[in-house]
Amino acid sequence: MTERLHLRPLEQADETTLQALTSDPEVMRFVGDNHPMSLAQTHAFLNQALADHATKGYGAMAILRRGSLEWIGYCGLWWGEDTDAIELNYALHKKYWGRGYALEAARAVLERGFFHHHLERVQATADPHNRASFKVLEVLGFIRTRMGTDVHGLPTAYFTLERNQS
Repeated sequence: MTERLHLRPLEQADETTLQALTSDPEVMRFVGDNHPMSLAQTHAFLNQALADHATKGYGAMAILRRGSLEWIGYCGLWWGEDTDAIELNYALHKKYWGRGYALEAARAVLERGFFHHHLERVQATADPHNRASFKVLEVLGFIRTRMGTDVHGLPTAYFTLERNQS
């Protein structure tokens, strides 16, 4: 929990709300392969998040506004597709962009990862055109380590945050 947010593991009941987020082309233009997810892809993403929480104790978390429990998006740690490491990832509904929720949620997720799960390093990737994510990662203390292409062949900036940096 944070000052404004309640974070909890994703639940099967979140699938419809999650699909509304992952099927939005504007939201997904900087996530994964930069395309909206199909219902089957969202279902697989949700099942992976459920499995991660069951086996590792961490994974994608629903971001809810405290008080109203309005669903804002997701934020979590999981094994990155192309970083070969634990990776921070998040996506928020457009109406919540620019309010500091991604930063607040990511800070809480990282704190839990470093201090509860004793992770030593977390990585992140960002589309080079996604200035908002660059800013979030920089404020969190991530260091850009390289530019390259991801598993989808898309230009990607790679970031790392060490436990002692946080």
